Order: sequence, then structure tokens, then C-alpha cells
Amino acid sequence: MEKDDFKTVVIFRFVPAWNSVIALFPEDVADSDYECCSSYMTVGQHAAADYYGIIEISRPARSAEYLTMARELENNYGYDLDIRQRASQKMHERRYEEIRRLLRMEAG
Repeated sequence: MEKDDFKTVVIFRFVPAWNSVIALFPEDVADSDYECCSSYMTVGQHAAADYYGIIEISRPARSAEYLTMARELENNYGYDLDIRQRASQKMHERRYEEIRRLLRMEAG
């Protein structure tokens, strides 16, 4: 798999209720819902996620918990990951700007 030529910000969280790690991409607009960011789980793959909702029900994933998923994202999907602990307001603003751009395109 060819690697991206840009860094993708990712935040790995462990959700105890699911006993699973989720990767949140705070700068990426989800396909199905402009309010959500993109996410990834090994079971279910890519999907929309409510960033703040996931933060509320999870804790930061430890590197031993997310290492396999990080390798999966890099090797199988070509991501060049920029792993962070939390999203900044600037990261969310990048997603919101992309949402505004997409809505302008839809409006014609």
C-alpha cells in the first residue's frame, strides 16, 4: 500500500464498554454526517463518530493497546499517522471549514 504524502492526525481512545480501541480523525469529515469526524475500528472499519461523545465514554488508549491498529492503518490503508492525545480547537476548525466548503458545493 502506498503511503499518504501528508500526515493524518489521529487520536486513539479506549472505550471500556466496548473493550476496544477507536481511532478518531478530528480533522476529517465523516461521509455520512457533516457534524461527525471520521473514525476507525478494526470491527466495522471506517465510520462517522461524535468526537466529544467518544471522549466522554473513553480514556486515552495506551500505546500497547493501539499499536496493532496504528500498524493496520499505516500498512493496509496507507496512512502516515500523526498520533496525538487530544484534538485542538484548530483541528476541529479545519473539519468545520471543510464542512462549510462541502455545503457550498452542494448548494451549487
